[in-house]
Amino acid sequence: MHFFKFESGELILDKPELALYPEFSTLIKRDKGSDGDVDGRKKKKAFAEFTYIYFTTDFNSFPNKHGFSPKQVHEYAVDMAKLPKDYIADNEVKSAMNCYRKLVTSLSKEIRQELLKSFNNSPKVISKIRNKVDDLLSTDLNDEKDIIMLVECQKQLLQIATDVPKKLLELREVDKLVQMDEEKTDVNIGRGGGEIPLSADPENDM
Repeated sequence: MHFFKFESGELILDKPELALYPEFSTLIKRDKGSDGDVDGRKKKKAFAEFTYIYFTTDFNSFPNKHGFSPKQVHEYAVDMAKLPKDYIADNEVKSAMNCYRKLVTSLSKEIRQELLKSFNNSPKVISKIRNKVDDLLSTDLNDEKDIIMLVECQKQLLQIATDVPKKLLELREVDKLVQMDEEKTDVNIGRGGGEIPLSADPENDM
């Protein structure tokens, strides 16, 4: 289920009912004004915080889909939300993040995100091993320990080369599960027990 969407480069609520959750209504109510929104009518600060929550918490956000580290996710979200560089989420924002995570999470999405994080680290691991190999090859390799280390590093590189294609196939299978989960959650239960796709609901602007 998607609670947010972008229009003209700005984040808006795709599902207005999100604002009914106390954790999110608190952020809206406490926004009494900010730069460019003196009286708080536009709720610019609240939506800046929503933007931060989306990019840090939603599995479909750019940093999460690409397996960014927590630090990278935070920096990306702060930049996109146009928040101060030293911004730190307070307890109210953290509560909204936890609430949102419960609404959009699923086992398949969590597995996918962890796999992506592993892939994101792979280039760094490969680079460090390769640099170690280069350092060893630049010596005369008279020390038996260095030769053993070189052989071990080479084995690790070959093992990674073998494992990566397998993990990519696993990721594709997880992607299928995520898609199935999305299709299930994008369905409303209609009157009489019938299922009404959100796209067919006139109250939803998809």
